[in-house]
Amino acid sequence: MKPLFASQAGLLAFGLVYSFPSVAQIVPTPDTGSFLTPRSSSQVNPFDAPSREYTGLSVGSWMLYPTLFTGAAFDSNIYQNNGKTVSDVAWRTAPSLIAVRNAGIQKTLLYGTGDFMVYGAHSAVDQVNGKGGFTHIWEAQRDLIFRFTGDASRQVDASTSGSVLNGAYLRPVYYEQYQTTASVLKSFDRFFVGLGGSFQNSSYENTSNTAHQTVTQAYRDNNVVTASGRLGYFITPLLYSFVESTGNWANYYNSSSYNSEGYKVSGGLGTDRISLFKGEVYAGYQQQFYKSAAFGDVGAPAFGGKLFWYPTQYITVSANVDETLGTATFVSPSNPNGSATKTTGGGLKVDYTLSEVWSANARGGYSHATYVNNSRVDDTWSAGATLNYRIWRNFSATLDYQFSAVDSNYAAAGYVRHIASLGVTYKY
Repeated sequence: MKPLFASQAGLLAFGLVYSFPSVAQIVPTPDTGSFLTPRSSSQVNPFDAPSREYTGLSVGSWMLYPTLFTGAAFDSNIYQNNGKTVSDVAWRTAPSLIAVRNAGIQKTLLYGTGDFMVYGAHSAVDQVNGKGGFTHIWEAQRDLIFRFTGDASRQVDASTSGSVLNGAYLRPVYYEQYQTTASVLKSFDRFFVGLGGSFQNSSYENTSNTAHQTVTQAYRDNNVVTASGRLGYFITPLLYSFVESTGNWANYYNSSSYNSEGYKVSGGLGTDRISLFKGEVYAGYQQQFYKSAAFGDVGAPAFGGKLFWYPTQYITVSANVDETLGTATFVSPSNPNGSATKTTGGGLKVDYTLSEVWSANARGGYSHATYVNNSRVDDTWSAGATLNYRIWRNFSATLDYQFSAVDSNYAAAGYVRHIASLGVTYKY
């Protein structure tokens, strides 16, 4: 499930190791495909045979799934800049814990993840990221379902990567984010109605550059409220049509010129699995109204889609594309007053189980971001692959490679980065 609002917005959350960030804050829109339709958008391959290996730890009515990755990494461009790049080796540790409880009409999932990078010679750029939260589903009746989620996270803001301020490289900018969502879905024979809402708060930590000058970030602190509704109709048992509307209200505590409100209206078609495919497509219009006259009102087509393809029980292919409006709040020489943005992006991921001991995935993405209030244009690419070899039942050797690059008409924003890691993964 993608987040309702994020400073670091992924085109797709491709894997736990790395995600593909865009360059702008994305205007909030609920994941209506997951919350407001009766059909699941799960990426699980329906042809995948259940594993005979014992996994998970039973504690009362809960099943716990702990996982730990640890290993060495090489980073070719730790500051993500296009000048004299600095490389370093690092030790990476990524623990996670998922807890699941299924009590029939009540289903609960709890999770916590961490991602820690400790660099050998540049401790100032060490990374400490983490996220924890819950999802609860209450099926009050077969045709009446309530869903609730909440999470808290701390992560690096990728929109600041590669920045040079006062002639020195900027160290990573962290932000804490808290969000909660609630939705209700009611079916009436072939019709269904979904209503949902969310609240999200984001707080940015001050940082510094390599000249040890403090760079204040409090002006970016904000909260966002969204409300959504969807009306749908099942044309056939597997094919549905829908119309939906979403409103959002963004409030910046210390920079009221960024305040805005907006809407998105769209319609589309979706399917549960038909043959080897399932997915959803939509098109419509979106607009954002800013308090600042310098930002003005920004409108654009709203379109997107997601597709899952299961050619065999060993291969799963997932893809998505969308266009979003956003706000680039980070102040830099190329964006001195902030700017509204329009971003079009997409991504692709392939998971492949080669044998009982070998598995792999490949992923890639692209986004094109236009800054409405200045001339900056960014093109962002990402590509990567992960290879796992199961040494024992619970241990695997994991090799991962990630490529990321930004091509911008503002030269200081462009960079190329390669990260390779090798380690072991433990799953209980």
